[in-house]
Formats: sequence, structure tokens, C-alpha cells
Amino acid sequence: MKNLLLVLLFSTILLGCNQKKETIKNLEKDPFMLKDTLTQKLQSAFDKGTIVGFSAAVVDDSELIYNRGFGYIDIEQKKGYTSNTTQNIASISKTLIGIALMKAQELGKLTIYDPINDYLPFEIHNPNHPKKPILI
Repeated sequence: MKNLLLVLLFSTILLGCNQKKETIKNLEKDPFMLKDTLTQKLQSAFDKGTIVGFSAAVVDDSELIYNRGFGYIDIEQKKGYTSNTTQNIASISKTLIGIALMKAQELGKLTIYDPINDYLPFEIHNPNHPKKPILI
């Protein structure tokens, strides 16, 4: 009996893994299926009712792969949320800039020890230490 349960458990896990691999292979072969799946998942998240509106975008090395808005920017006027809707993101922009700088360093575009004035279209200086460059 114990061996039968182990065989059933192992078979279930094995079949589940194979199903997941097949799903991934199908998604890689058909980008439209991937977009449809992503749209369904995002729509499902929106349908929970905790968010009034949002936009999602996916990019790869060279192009925009997915771009869609969900929900509303103005519920009363039924104005839809689009990929062009301006969204105030407050202090989260500091995190995004930090991630972008780390990625740029990873790609060899800059280092965090470079003077910031090498990249800005204008110069800035620390008034307390005017001779010391401000680093990224």
C-alpha cells in the first residue's frame, strides 16, 4: 500500500512537470499565446477590485513586446487607463533609477564611481566641496 502511494505521488509529480514543460514550449513557440496568457492574468488581477487602473509593459533587448492598460484613470467619466496614462509614482522613482544605474554598470555603460557631470547636460557642484566631483 505504501509503495502504491509513492508510485502514485511520483507519477503525479512527473506528469505535472511534463505538463508545465509543454506549456512553456507552447508559449515560446506562439508569442500571441504568451500575450493572451499575460492579458488574462493581468485582467484577473484587475478584476479583484483592489486597483482602479494600471498599465503593464514588457520589453526585451530591442523592442516592446507587450503594452496594455487595464481599468480607469477616471471612473466617473469612464476614461480608460492606457499605456500613455501619466502615473505619479512618488519616491519609487529613486528605486527605478537605482536599478537602471546598476543595469547600466552591468552592461559596461558607466560605473557608479564616474563623475555625474560626465553624463549631465549641465554641471553641478557640491557647494561645501566644490573641487570634489559628485559621483554617480
